[in-house]
Amino acid sequence: MKCLASILVITGLILTGCMENGTNDPEPVQLEDFSKTWIMKKVTYQQSEDRTKDWADFTITFSGTKYLTGSKTYITTHAFSPGPWPVNGTVVFGSNGEKIEVNKLIRDDGLEIALTLSGDSLTMVFTYFSNVDYRLNTKPVNGEYIFEMKAQ
Repeated sequence: MKCLASILVITGLILTGCMENGTNDPEPVQLEDFSKTWIMKKVTYQQSEDRTKDWADFTITFSGTKYLTGSKTYITTHAFSPGPWPVNGTVVFGSNGEKIEVNKLIRDDGLEIALTLSGDSLTMVFTYFSNVDYRLNTKPVNGEYIFEMKAQ
């Protein structure tokens, strides 16, 4: 009986340690890797049109710490308006109702962004749609974007 009690206590301590270290929660790790300033490498529109020149000076900075859950902030530079990136706002990681999806962001305007984060490279894929009258623009704005970024 003493052996069983010892095993239960040790198991409880191990599980508690894992939860405290966040090994069961990928959000703090992803957030720490993601929270930096990202500069433009390439922008693709509608899967084939290279729009990198239109976004050449674009940067986006995501802020948060591994201890902060919920909304994270972002601020952009050289985003044109109206367009797919507001000057600033908040994002949260997606959720399937049971767990955090660290490869999906949801902006405060409801736009969902698929993320691929690998070292100093970040790829964001999303479909932007706005009812704003874009007749003065020479290029369409509504559609799918792929932003390939690198850490500054």
